[in-house]
Amino acid sequence: MSIHYIRQGGGKPTFVFIHGFLCNYTHWAQQIDFFSNEGTVLAVDLPGHGASVGQSGRMNVSDVAREVVDVIKSNALENIFLVGHSMGGMLSLQTAVDFP
Repeated sequence: MSIHYIRQGGGKPTFVFIHGFLCNYTHWAQQIDFFSNEGTVLAVDLPGHGASVGQSGRMNVSDVAREVVDVIKSNALENIFLVGHSMGGMLSLQTAVDFP
């Protein structure tokens, strides 16, 4: 897995923040601070963004959704709210469709 992420707070619910194109997890700084008082926050840097390594070859939206789900599973998170901005919104929807 090559996705960099931060995890803050604790308990349920879990908020997973997914940034837009050419952004990184720091664009969610104020939301991370606020929502980490309400539960667990996970904020990712998508492949090729921020501190995450880019993938060789092409990736489609379902491939990136799988990467996000791998991070969620590796952290054993439940009761998740996916929150996306711009391209991250599309990715949030695809993640919910592919991995209900």
